[in-house]
Amino acid sequence: MVGPVHERLIGDLRGLPLQPEVRAFESLHRGGEELQRFRPDVLLVQLGPRPAEDIGALRLLRNLWSDVGVVLVTDLAGEIETTALAQRVGAHRLVYPDRPGELAATIEQARHGADGGRGGAFHDLAHGMADEINNPLQSVSGQLQLLHADLDPTTQRARRDQVRAALEGVQRIQATVDRLRLVTGAANGPRHREPVDLASLLQAHLAARS
Repeated sequence: MVGPVHERLIGDLRGLPLQPEVRAFESLHRGGEELQRFRPDVLLVQLGPRPAEDIGALRLLRNLWSDVGVVLVTDLAGEIETTALAQRVGAHRLVYPDRPGELAATIEQARHGADGGRGGAFHDLAHGMADEINNPLQSVSGQLQLLHADLDPTTQRARRDQVRAALEGVQRIQATVDRLRLVTGAANGPRHREPVDLASLLQAHLAARS
């Protein structure tokens, strides 16, 4: 948290289910070195009397830390102005303490990034729904298989056909769940990252051209 944010905000942040580590900094300029050592996942900023300077500092931080989530905190009176400023720096906007219910959702969106947050949250939700469907589906499939095996093949043919049709329906649902899992896994993309020495790459490229 940076700037003169509401005194209740620290307690509300620490009370979130994630139980984040919360630190307060006086400003982006005075706490710059300590802020860099701490390297937060989410930065909540209450803009000062000269917001242009803070916006410039935020842009610099976003260039240095492309994965940090930024939230501009404002009261209800500054909502419109802060929303416009948030759009300029790719940040989220939190109206506090007027709308305390927005806190958890805003922090979660900021954790997933300015643009990819909603998509990431959607993929997580879809994957969770696939798991919720799959567990009872497996139970139903097992019960139907037992019922099909217990039916007399000669005298209860109609019921066996009904159970067989239900099993085929379960298998189609299972195939849909499997495809949903495949799509959500592929949408996350590759996660492997390595540091790149740009100076060495440039030197090698120049040497190859000479």
